[in-house]
Amino acid sequence: MLVRELASLETDLHRVECAVTTDSSDLAALRTLRARHREVDERLRIYDYRHYISRSHAEGNRSGRLPTWLLRGEQHRVPIGALRLDTGIVVNTQLFINDAFRCYYSMLYVARPDPLATQLAEFFDSLHLVHLTLLQSMVVDGPIEIARSKQPCIN
Repeated sequence: MLVRELASLETDLHRVECAVTTDSSDLAALRTLRARHREVDERLRIYDYRHYISRSHAEGNRSGRLPTWLLRGEQHRVPIGALRLDTGIVVNTQLFINDAFRCYYSMLYVARPDPLATQLAEFFDSLHLVHLTLLQSMVVDGPIEIARSKQPCIN
């Protein structure tokens, strides 16, 4: 359809250009035809580009098909007619179905305490470790001297 319209516009444009060379009274009609020609030509180029992209992506992998569907304007919606909640209630309105999904995913991704971390904390809390005094910790944190490194660590 765009191709036929473009061909018709080109014929009219050629006829008006020939008329303008002999008589300059049809300049407004010539400008209007040129603007319409540019508009139809641009729409045809966009259509051809989308068709090319669509064809090149249609045979590709799954991730390549999404741009194809978007360019074609295809929407693969699979509406959910009804949904059974954990409580056993069946909801069938879109608002309640969306709310059920929102609640499900918010509960799925909520931050829960790690059971391993709590077990580790309980384990280390039950240990009876020796507490160092300030002087002992300063000695431990200090530099190692060669003379002391030759001595045994056990007193």
